[in-house]
Amino acid sequence: KELMSAFIVFGFMKTVISLSFSALLAFWLYQYDIFSFGILLLIFVVNLLLTGWACGFLVGSLIIRFGQKIQTLAWAGVALIAPFSAVYYPLSVLPQWAQQIGLLIPSTYIFEEIRSAMFTGHVSYVTLLLSFGLNIIYFILSVWLFIKMFNKSRQLGLGRLI
Repeated sequence: KELMSAFIVFGFMKTVISLSFSALLAFWLYQYDIFSFGILLLIFVVNLLLTGWACGFLVGSLIIRFGQKIQTLAWAGVALIAPFSAVYYPLSVLPQWAQQIGLLIPSTYIFEEIRSAMFTGHVSYVTLLLSFGLNIIYFILSVWLFIKMFNKSRQLGLGRLI
C-alpha cells in the first residue's frame, strides 16, 4: 500500500511540476494559454494521470516480478502505445487495424478531445466518460496485477531484483 501510494503521490507531483513548466513555456514562446480550457484541463489531466498510473503499475509489476532485466522491455512497451494514442496526429489518419488498437487506449480519446476543443471549441462528454471508464478498468487491473506480482516476488525473495 505504501509503495503504491508513493507511486501515485510522486506521479502527481511530477505532473504538477511538468504541467506548470510546460504551461509557462507555451505561454512564453507561443502566447498560448492552456488554462483557456477551463475545467476541461482538469478532466484531461486527471484522465491522463490515470492512464499513466495504470501503465506505471503494469510496468512496476513486471519489474518487481521479473527483475531489472525486463525493465527496458517494459518501458519500450509503454512507448509503443504512443503512436496509437493520437498524440502526434489524429486517429483517423491511422490504418483501420491501428485505429482499432487506438480505441482500446484511454489516452486516445483524451488527445482527440483536446484536438477537438482546440480546433472546434466542442468536446464530447460521452467520449470523456468512455476514456474515464477505460482508465478505471485498466487502473484496477494494473493495481490487482501489481499486488499479485508483489506477493509472488516476496515468496521468491525480493533480493533477486538486484
